[in-house]
This record gives sequence, C-alpha cells and structure tokens, in this order.
Amino acid sequence: MAEHVCVCCLRRTAAPGTLSCRLCTGELTDALRELPKLVPLLELLLEPSVQPTTGSRGGGRAHSPAPLRLDVLTLIGPGHPTPPLDALGGGDIPILPMVTGWAGYIATQHRTGWRDPSGTVRVAPADPAPRGATLAAWCTWLLAYLPYALTEPWVAEMHTQITGVTALCTRLVGGLRRPAPVDRPCPECGLYALVQRYGGRGATCESCGAQTTDSPTHGVNR
Repeated sequence: MAEHVCVCCLRRTAAPGTLSCRLCTGELTDALRELPKLVPLLELLLEPSVQPTTGSRGGGRAHSPAPLRLDVLTLIGPGHPTPPLDALGGGDIPILPMVTGWAGYIATQHRTGWRDPSGTVRVAPADPAPRGATLAAWCTWLLAYLPYALTEPWVAEMHTQITGVTALCTRLVGGLRRPAPVDRPCPECGLYALVQRYGGRGATCESCGAQTTDSPTHGVNR
C-alpha cells in the first residue's frame, strides 16, 4: 500500500489505512476525551470574579466588571449546529454546536446497511446521538466513528477545529486546574502542604496524603 502524507499536519506519514499520522490521531482522540472535562471549569469562569491563579498581587478595578465573561460565554453558549466544512478554525463556534455539527456531518457521510425482516437491503445514514444528549455523549459518539473519519480528507478540518477549541479552553482554565495552596497546616502531619484540587471540596496534603472534607481557606503556602 502506498504511503500518504498526513492530511492534518502535512509532515508525517499517515498510519496504515488512514489519512492521519499516529500523533495527530492521538491529539484528536485526547481532545474529544478532554472537552467534556473542560466545560464545567469554563462555567466557573463565567463570572468575572473567578479568575485563574496567576501569582500577581494588588491592583483594583477602575470600573465595574462585565456581568459575564463574553469570551467564555461564546464557547459554552447556545447555537445551531454548523456545517463543519463551512466554518474552518472554529474560533467563534460554541463547543456543543461544533461537536454536534461534526456528528451530523459524519452521519450523512457514513452510510450503514442492514436487511429488513423481508430480506431487503436498506441503506441509511448513521444514527447520531439522540436529541438533548450531553457534550460527553456527543464526544463519545465521535470517538466511536473516528476510525471512519480518519479515512476521509476532511478529518484535517475536524482535527483543526476540535484540537483548536480544546487548546483554547485549556488555556482559559489553566489557573483553575492548578492546585490552590491552603493557608493552614495539615491536621495529620502539621506541614503547610495542603492544596485544593480544581472542582473538588476539602483539601489534600501533598506531603502525607491526608484529606480534609471541610472548606479550606486559600492563601499563600508558608
């Protein structure tokens, strides 16, 4: 079988039976698995007062903040599924409409066949996830059909959009994903090694592994 250049990166050799190299395939797979984990963190950032930890101090606001962070709202807000190939880059497409748009497109391209009770062969588009499905369900659906997508030239656009929006979300929530130090000693070992993980309650000691269930007070590690 003749070797092909990966349509996603245009540098490496595509894996056998696909048009994507193993690295780009891995990037797309990881992005589809990561997106459902990022959206709850984006929701935390909707309020301007919730900001990633940057280590900077001081400085007040000269004016009242906007009611909501529009950059985050653009990503997690509502929208209609967009034909993927008509919206390269995906920078202004909300996440869920982008993902459902790809599912709908793949469903129309991937035909499935079966025999009805009379023995007649029927062919129809693949069934997408049900209406009202969660982002996690849609991403799982896309992962199931990824082997088919990897054989089509448009997987390059799919890779660009899905990995691009995942990278953007990762940058936005980066501070929230870092453990926040807690300004009190561990009740077990007495060391100032307590941190609170993003999205979690209580704190964990990075020294002895003890866990607390009470609401910690954030501060600077001593």
